[in-house]
Amino acid sequence: MERLCDLWFELSNEDRLGILNLLAGRAEKLTGIARELGVSTQQCNRHLTRLVEAGLVVKDAEGLFGLTPFGEVVLRLNPALEFLTGNRDYFMTHTLRELPSKFVARIGELSDSELKPNVMEGISEIEDIIDGSEEYLWAIINKRTRSVRPLVAEAIKRGVKISSISVRSYVTKLDVKREIDEGDELTVLRAEDEGRAEVADADDFGVYMYASEKASYISFPHEDGTYDYLGFVSSDPRAVGFCRDLYRYFWDKAEVLTSSVVVQRHMDYIREHGIEPKYPE
Repeated sequence: MERLCDLWFELSNEDRLGILNLLAGRAEKLTGIARELGVSTQQCNRHLTRLVEAGLVVKDAEGLFGLTPFGEVVLRLNPALEFLTGNRDYFMTHTLRELPSKFVARIGELSDSELKPNVMEGISEIEDIIDGSEEYLWAIINKRTRSVRPLVAEAIKRGVKISSISVRSYVTKLDVKREIDEGDELTVLRAEDEGRAEVADADDFGVYMYASEKASYISFPHEDGTYDYLGFVSSDPRAVGFCRDLYRYFWDKAEVLTSSVVVQRHMDYIREHGIEPKYPE
């Protein structure tokens, strides 16, 4: 515990943290580091001495400073803390409790994501993700936003493969209200029947998410499990990869439904909203 406290102390200084970032993948002399950091050589030397004593930095025979293997690992773990602290207000009221530990450790991969401060902006980003998808569209949802249905139908027509995970306790009455278009629903129904739109059930998953091969949007719940759907959007490959891997993790643990069950459920959903589907049963 003492060593951990010592490490936290060394990382708590902005200049020392800046030195670690500067030395990522390169070696520099004292004067070069001081110049890039905009500090005096004396001050920089004091910081480097502390980092060397902490085992994060090493000085070679030519006077070049570089990261130790230990320093490299610490620096690789730092983005997660930077992301969390940079979005502290959000994570004061939203939890990662249901997220598997291996994904909490990777949360820094969302560092280049942009937090959307209201629901309407979030929905707009989701619509853009669906509209821009070309290969696949994956969603983890606890209720449907009907404004995206025409876009999903168009994505299916483009040949996009659809896959979604819904909470097992899903209730249609909680959907965001919008008039249903029978043509769009029939397009989705055909895709479900033909296996081009897959659906799985899960008891819980701890995120709300839309992801394509190009971009992702992810929202985390409040401590009581409810969502305000404020979340993070990104087209950065690391963030997209994070969401892709997270989706696969939850998909593997979910109950994948047969096409016949999915179609019947969808037809019941349409009837719930006053449309008698003209689709062969």
